Amino acid sequence: MHSIKDIRQNSDQFEKDLKNRFTNIDIKKILLLDEKNRKLIQEKEKLEKEKKDISKTKDPSLFEKSKKITEEISKYNKTHLLVNKELNILLSSLPNVALNDVPVGANETFNKEILKSGKIPNFSFKPKSHDMLGEKLNMLDFDLASRTTGSRFVFIKDSLAKLERSISNFMLDTHTKMNGYKEISPPLMASEN
Repeated sequence: MHSIKDIRQNSDQFEKDLKNRFTNIDIKKILLLDEKNRKLIQEKEKLEKEKKDISKTKDPSLFEKSKKITEEISKYNKTHLLVNKELNILLSSLPNVALNDVPVGANETFNKEILKSGKIPNFSFKPKSHDMLGEKLNMLDFDLASRTTGSRFVFIKDSLAKLERSISNFMLDTHTKMNGYKEISPPLMASEN
């Protein structure tokens, strides 16, 4: 997730970078929510300080005032939670911004070739793409995945699934045995925070 502080400091550049990604995101709305969020925090902190000062005096005549302040703090908390949640949803939906040397374009035809390695073979037939081969060999199932999780996912099956697992194991073994990494298996569930 992008840092709201970075967006706040460089909002014009950030907006330009997002337009280069062909996204239509309202940065002004994010900045307004951020401003509202910070004001709510300041107001709440001011009230909390006032309540703390009242409690230090131990003056019984200020009990009602302290009670009203507690109610106001509760209202600020509820509003702040809603604003903060909306802000975080917007921030988490922002795509990454590209580095300055990445060409701007709507698709892969705008990419620049940096290096070609090896000899590219000439076939007497038109080669099939990996997804066409995977479906034909019944090792990739895009239809089932789209019904299960939505588009842009795939079920990998049989030998191809084994190959994927083998590559993962190979990389884990390489990094833990040769590069000194520590292997960790984290819990698959996490709290909302």
